[in-house]
This record gives sequence, structure tokens and C-alpha cells, in this order.
Amino acid sequence: MTLTACGVLLGLAASRALADPPAGSPAAAEAKSGSAEAEAKTPRRVWGANRNGVRFGFDDQAEGGLPSGWKDAAEASASGKASGWKVQHDPSAPSWPLSVAFANPEGASNAINLLLTQGHQRARDFDLEVKIKATGGKLARGGGLVWRAENPQNYYAACWQAHEDSFQILRYKDGQMAVLGQATLKADSSAWHTLGVKQRGEQMVASFDGRPLVETRDATFTDDAMLGFWTRADATTSFDELKVVGHWPPSASENQKTPKGSKKE
Repeated sequence: MTLTACGVLLGLAASRALADPPAGSPAAAEAKSGSAEAEAKTPRRVWGANRNGVRFGFDDQAEGGLPSGWKDAAEASASGKASGWKVQHDPSAPSWPLSVAFANPEGASNAINLLLTQGHQRARDFDLEVKIKATGGKLARGGGLVWRAENPQNYYAACWQAHEDSFQILRYKDGQMAVLGQATLKADSSAWHTLGVKQRGEQMVASFDGRPLVETRDATFTDDAMLGFWTRADATTSFDELKVVGHWPPSASENQKTPKGSKKE
């Protein structure tokens, strides 16, 4: 069953309870000691020990507007223009019948269009996966996943640039882009594909349709932060079925309980 982005990421009423961080782990201690104000600004813990992760779409959202719990960080929105992001009816959507998409035929060639969650994630190491379809665009075509986003000027992004036959991991620091790694990628932009990211400490691996393509390391952004979607210029791109799986480091007490030379089950 598909869960909604707003109900899970942003701490609204969710239809399923998912596991908290393992007892005794640093993440659990941090969560316990957090203030009420900080707790109110962060999403429910949807990470933890559930190996199947959390998959959510946009099928209970109002068609034609922004999905609840997400914010438009596109430059056009900041200037007061109508948002290019919206929930749309899409008969081809993997979760059917709705997906979220960006479409702005007047987008400037250097415009970056972001849709970000309004809350921070709690896991720093995780697996991300989203379905993506790049349906149009004259100046650009494609899109990507955003993570560890401190704000619209500082984040990582794994981007499929279909018009350039490229796949990249980008870092935006104070609005300045740097390519951390890239690979050649030719794919049908009219079809749905799966874009994935694995983050472990400073190491990050980006994959396309299950195939790892770019691996790199970077220590610029290390804290828990926002997730989101990325497009550029006038690209028309649809997203659906975002899946998130968090990975908590084992606690010191758990390591001490494991006899030397033995294996954990």
C-alpha cells in the first residue's frame, strides 16, 4: 500500500507506525534528548529497523496544487510567480492516478527548480529511490533527487540530464554548483525510470534503473536535512513513489555484546 508524502515525512497522522531508531543507539539518544520545539519541526521517525522502508506517493493529494507538506523552492516561486510544481493526473503514474510534476515552458536556461520537504529527516545514512519520467523541455530535459538540503542554496543532487545523455552527482554550496561525479547515460525519456541514491557517511552512490553509475565522497553536508526533487530550466518532469530506508549505526553497547569472532544474526 502506498503511503503519502505528507503523512509520513512531515509528522502528520500516518496510517502505519514504523520502527524508531534501535534502543541505545546514538540516534535514539539524540531523539530522546531533543526539545519539544525541535520535535515539532521534524518528521516522525520513518526510518529505523523496517527493512522494507517507506514508499509513498501523491494519490490522496489535491490535483492542481502543491502536495501537502512540501514547499516550492523554485526561483520563479521566490519572485512571486505561479509555481511550476503541481500534483497532476497521470494515467501512466506507477502509483496511479497522480504524480507530482514540474512544468514551466518559460523557465530560464540557468533556473534551478526545487520541491523540498518542509521537515528534516532523522537518519543521516539512507537509501533513496524515486520513479522519474522526463517528458519534455527544449532547454533541458530530466530531473533528480535532492538530499541533505540545508536550504535551496546548499544540498546534494543526483541528476539525470536526458538532453545531454549524462548522469551526475552535484553539490550546490551557497548556490554554486560543482560536479562530484558523472557518467554517460542514454535512456528513453518518455518512459518511467528508477533513480536511486545510497548515502553512507561521506560516501554516496547514485544508480539508474538499479545500475550503480556514479560513486563519490564528499564531507560538505553531514547533518540530517531536507529531501526533494530537482529540475532545471524548462524541463517537464514527473516524479512518483519516493522510497526511503534509513540506516542507523549500531550502538556501542550492541557491539560490546557481540563476542569477538562471532557473527551477528
